[in-house]
Amino acid sequence: MAVNLIDSDDIQVSQTGENIQLETSTSMSEINTKLGELEQSVTDLKGGEVYSTSEVKTNKKWHNNKPIYRKVFVLTSPTQTGTWTDYTHNIANIDEFTFYSANINLPTVGHQYFADFYESSTYYFNFIPKLTVFSARVGYSQYTNKNMTVVVEYTKTTD
Repeated sequence: MAVNLIDSDDIQVSQTGENIQLETSTSMSEINTKLGELEQSVTDLKGGEVYSTSEVKTNKKWHNNKPIYRKVFVLTSPTQTGTWTDYTHNIANIDEFTFYSANINLPTVGHQYFADFYESSTYYFNFIPKLTVFSARVGYSQYTNKNMTVVVEYTKTTD
């Protein structure tokens, strides 16, 4: 004797003895489409446009179809003008940088200056990403010892 456990238009569950049987009017292609949509939603939530000081795998791909990762660093700008300062980033297995931005916040003048900003030959802020460090230099004392935010996107050798 079969016992109907759930009454639904999409799913029928019945039990005969110790056997439970599921039946659905939904096709496998419809189910797979819905699963794909759900998986994309989870991916978007996990790594879409998240800016974090922890490494995030974005939902973007580089030209070679490698996944793109993102990480944010909050640093202090160099303390001396004209000299390069290296900041170790400890990102494992970097293959290539795909995007980076850096800005230095100057609350005294109410501006933010971005990577490779030049005001003149003596007023500058440079930022260069490398495989093991970031290098930055400033050319004006007003830029020294300020909060600096660095956002990097990159691919990894392990993908």
